[in-house]
Amino acid sequence: MCWACYTPLSGSAAGGNVPAGANRNTHSATSDGEEKKAIPPWQLAVIGIGLLLAIGTGIKSMMPASTEAPMDDLPAVTQNPTEAGAPAPAAAPAAVVSAAPGGGVSVTPTEVPFKIIVPPNPRTSVATIAIVTNDKNASGAMAASYAAFVRRQYAGQLKNWHTLYIYVFSDTQSAQEFAQVMKRRRGAALSSNELASYTSIWRGAAARYEYSVSGGKRIERVRYPSNNPSGWWQG
Repeated sequence: MCWACYTPLSGSAAGGNVPAGANRNTHSATSDGEEKKAIPPWQLAVIGIGLLLAIGTGIKSMMPASTEAPMDDLPAVTQNPTEAGAPAPAAAPAAVVSAAPGGGVSVTPTEVPFKIIVPPNPRTSVATIAIVTNDKNASGAMAASYAAFVRRQYAGQLKNWHTLYIYVFSDTQSAQEFAQVMKRRRGAALSSNELASYTSIWRGAAARYEYSVSGGKRIERVRYPSNNPSGWWQG
């Protein structure tokens, strides 16, 4: 989705077209009149060393992989203890596994339980994302879990922003109003004073997830606008 006009783009990270191309086998053959020459001993030695290296590489590839966890999966540092802490990691959408024609299996991902309505502007230092859930009765904890899942999808771009806000709406109308506001602002984040101007919108916002990195430590905060539409950003 285009961050400027919110127009859906063709293809996706999961279903984009794979560049066309195919491996082509090539071979050469000597002509009938070409003189055959004996292989010098030094060439035999090079071939033998190459075979030993190939065998060593094959054995190394069969060894078990390291179990060290990547940095992005380390426990987060949560601040502001007066509010609910960082959400537990959300599981990826489930997939349906079925038999494929001719044998084997076919894996079909199920529908994601939310839709991104405001993509982040890559040109801002503070990014804003908004999603709307399919379930209007989604709890605040579930909404925060969805936001954490979305944040992980943008893991490769987090270095572009020092702060990331993800708003989760359970009400479609409120979500559409927020999308119009962010479209006019070209994705620029709202200040505290500006947040106070949209009280009616926050009644349909189940959660706002904040992610930032300070001093090498990850900071995650979750607020629940619908619980206090007129002042959830204070304190």
